[in-house]
Amino acid sequence: MSDDNKYPDTHSPNGEVVRLFGRKKTAPAIKWGSGYLNRSDQDKISYLEKLASSLNDALSEMQDDRNRLSKIAFSQETQLRQAGLGASAQSDMLQQQITRWNADKEERLQRVQALQAQVREQAARIKDLEAMSGSDKETAQ
Repeated sequence: MSDDNKYPDTHSPNGEVVRLFGRKKTAPAIKWGSGYLNRSDQDKISYLEKLASSLNDALSEMQDDRNRLSKIAFSQETQLRQAGLGASAQSDMLQQQITRWNADKEERLQRVQALQAQVREQAARIKDLEAMSGSDKETAQ
């Protein structure tokens, strides 16, 4: 398959290279040296085939690197998402634990206040009883 049809938006009908940012630039002409121009047609073909092969190898290595980096990026994205979910779950658990602790603390505080109220009532009864027993002693004497 020809690469010409892979990216149709990068070539305009008049042969100019279209940059993705909208600016047009004509591809530069190749400046062949006199050594190349003096070669036979067969040597030129051989040279161009070797050049194309080298470029294909370089592109293949670049694609392999791109694929490897993409795998790493996707893996890291997955790890970050899982870490985010884990952090969210941990935060929820901590919030629930703090809520339970606060509820327990509030319950203990209410019990302490109730006990303090009972102690005050009993202290008041004791004073009343002491006052009654003191008045009973005075009347008995």
